[in-house]
Amino acid sequence: MNLTQDQYDRLLSLYVYRVIDDMDLKTLVCFAAEQLEQSLRESCSLPEELIEEIESMYDEDGLEELMEEALTV
Repeated sequence: MNLTQDQYDRLLSLYVYRVIDDMDLKTLVCFAAEQLEQSLRESCSLPEELIEEIESMYDEDGLEELMEEALTV
């Protein structure tokens, strides 16, 4: 079966949303967490990069809160 690029893109998008729609909330959250962690490991391979990413998302207070939690075992 030959698909145009637009048809392929639409089929892929429909499939993705169907898979997501079939997931329960716990599975969806787990999947999102795994994908986000993998993406961040690729884009923030150094601690400084991760710290910069966190600070840009949650400001300095959010960074401090997460650092405290990470350093407390």
